[in-house]
Amino acid sequence: MVIVYQIVHYTRMLVMVPWHVSVFVVRLAWRIVAGLWWLFVSVARPALRFLSFIALIVAIVALVADLTPALNGTADFRPARFAEHWGLLAPRSLDAAEDAVKRALGPLVWDFGLGLLITLPTFLLFGIASAVAGLAGRRRFAVDIYAN
Repeated sequence: MVIVYQIVHYTRMLVMVPWHVSVFVVRLAWRIVAGLWWLFVSVARPALRFLSFIALIVAIVALVADLTPALNGTADFRPARFAEHWGLLAPRSLDAAEDAVKRALGPLVWDFGLGLLITLPTFLLFGIASAVAGLAGRRRFAVDIYAN
């Protein structure tokens, strides 16, 4: 609470406004931050958990599709890369994405960043995306500590 009063005091001294106006501005900013946090907690976390499940389903389907020829005995296990899937589904968008990234961020970002990322197997890429989204969207449990 002391920090809030110090912020109000310095704000008031900086812009020479009355006390009640600076208190109102600081409280309004605090409520906006609290509202954005509530929005993140109530909307973004469930959305991240949902995206985690969707990415996990895609990873499992891609893994089963890659394993099927090996389990049938018709071919060896060769995981398909994400770039191959993207190139088969929408080849022009893959080229357009490459050109856009090279133009906006430079060719090194594509060659050593995104270009390497999309050469990962599809099941591995979506599995990692699922794990990251699941960890970011997990529920936090409050720990109650009682001390006498």
